[in-house]
Amino acid sequence: MSVSISEVSRTPQFVDTVFGCTPLVDLRRIANGSALIQAKLEYFNPSGSIKDRIVAFIINDAERRGVLKPGGTLVEHTSGNTGAAVAMIAAARGYRAVLTMPDKVSQEKQAACREGQAYCDYRS
Repeated sequence: MSVSISEVSRTPQFVDTVFGCTPLVDLRRIANGSALIQAKLEYFNPSGSIKDRIVAFIINDAERRGVLKPGGTLVEHTSGNTGAAVAMIAAARGYRAVLTMPDKVSQEKQAACREGQAYCDYRS
């Protein structure tokens, strides 16, 4: 259930309120006896990946420590999911995102990273 970066840019507070608010699903059919087995559906995060949670933590920490300031630049080497999360949070918070990635990354992941107006550099 990913959302577009243009949607996030219109409501930046949306990003911070939904990271990690992903559902737990009981897996009753595979549990033995009284065991409780649950799956956390991280694809419900805004960019569709658990990487949203990680990137949000890193950026929040950098902001809190004062090493990332308004208008700053985020740089990430990625193969897709982390880059999409960086691009999304950068767009929501007014940062510039610079992403480098292998040129073999799928077109879909490249598009997800570019959607937030991130500068993308492809390397072989």
